[in-house]
Amino acid sequence: MRRQLAGAVALIPLALMLALTGCGGGDGGEGSESGGSEDPEEAMLEFAQCMRDNGVGMSDPGAGEGMFLAPSDAGDDEMNAAMEACQDLMPGGGPPEVTDEMLDAAVEHAECMRENGIDGFPDPDPNGGGSRLDEEISDDPDWDAAEAACDSYQLGGSAQEEGGE
Repeated sequence: MRRQLAGAVALIPLALMLALTGCGGGDGGEGSESGGSEDPEEAMLEFAQCMRDNGVGMSDPGAGEGMFLAPSDAGDDEMNAAMEACQDLMPGGGPPEVTDEMLDAAVEHAECMRENGIDGFPDPDPNGGGSRLDEEISDDPDWDAAEAACDSYQLGGSAQEEGGE
């Protein structure tokens, strides 16, 4: 199942944005900066539906889970158009700025995936576009082992906690 989800598009900043903003607490203020729901789970559902309405396959998140892009024929232009159309529904009001730490973690993750047998795993777009994976890469028989070996390099993982730099 992992390979099916990863076989679509791996947008690291999108995943980070959804994970970080979907779990964040409020600041005690009133209202929401975004046009979507103030309830994080409802906001994620609205965003996923908007993305589907704009041609990008995205599954509804389960309780306490992030979102996954489903296999889709959406190209870069279609993905960017959908993101722009749905921006006001993004949980937390939109994506955070991609920091050097986020980019470094994504580059380390890509390098680790290649070192663990996924030769075609691309580096992330330094402008925050993430990494696009095709099904050939994600269907690699070494995918699950490489993903397990490299999980600690993703933000929120334990690479830094275990002494990795």
